[in-house]
Amino acid sequence: MSDQINISVLIAERKYTLSVERKDEAIIRQAATMINERIKEYSQQFQYKDKRDLLSMVTLSYTAALLKADTKSDEESESLKKGLSDIHQTLLEAV
Repeated sequence: MSDQINISVLIAERKYTLSVERKDEAIIRQAATMINERIKEYSQQFQYKDKRDLLSMVTLSYTAALLKADTKSDEESESLKKGLSDIHQTLLEAV
């Protein structure tokens, strides 16, 4: 049985009804809040013609941050793999 629920969120003064997993509801609501906060910040900092301009800027900002985090995570994983490989090699030589 699916644990889907319907929720409504407000983004850029527009209501969206979504079907989400119950366990994801808080995350979805937090994401909507973060988007609205960033829209508010950008609306005070930049000139814009309509909310789509602000939404585009928010999307770009969050996507860039996500890509940066993914790249950092990949680099950290490679560093960890190298370290583990070095430890493994040292243990093999000790045996």
